[in-house]
Amino acid sequence: RLAAFLTGFAKRARLLQAFAQTKPKGFALPGAELSVDAHFTDLAPGVSGCPAPSPQDGRAPLGTTPLGPCDALYLGITNRLSAPQDVTVLYVDADLLIHTLWPRGGVSNRLAFGETLPLALQLSNDSGREIAEEILVLSVSAKDNAARSDLSFLADGQSRNLGATPGGLQAVLQRAVAPDQVSRAFSFKKKPAPLTVKHISIRISAK
Repeated sequence: RLAAFLTGFAKRARLLQAFAQTKPKGFALPGAELSVDAHFTDLAPGVSGCPAPSPQDGRAPLGTTPLGPCDALYLGITNRLSAPQDVTVLYVDADLLIHTLWPRGGVSNRLAFGETLPLALQLSNDSGREIAEEILVLSVSAKDNAARSDLSFLADGQSRNLGATPGGLQAVLQRAVAPDQVSRAFSFKKKPAPLTVKHISIRISAK
């Protein structure tokens, strides 16, 4: 397990470096962004082993109280930019394994201006100790009728076969998550598309 953790740690460090390399540059108007409303509700209803919600239970912003294994985390991701945004949402667990929260099932991950993507996640923690996890919201500006940018290949266990000569943003990220699969003759001449990354840190208490 230690070897897997160290592998995940090294991969996360390479990803953070790649994110910095593809960070958007330039000026943006105040409020023009991909906004993320993250909150949780106590005692998720209908979950086995969790008590029923009380009338006092309600939504609260992250950081106001510790999260527990029976809490439900909600994300509302809204595109306030004029251009459509291709959105990928990843979850980094306590073992630094990366999972895809969105997109799934072949559904389009493109958000038009003013459109909101609602996501819900049931939290769990069977480790017997408090754990730290993280959500990554990745977005790429899209042009009308352009191919979608789906970055779910960054998750562990996903296919990373992007073809013989992937370029741009996918090339940079491919090198970060699977450097052994990148050819020495690989070309990075194509400038990567700007990538916006939002980090949401989560701490989950033990049962």
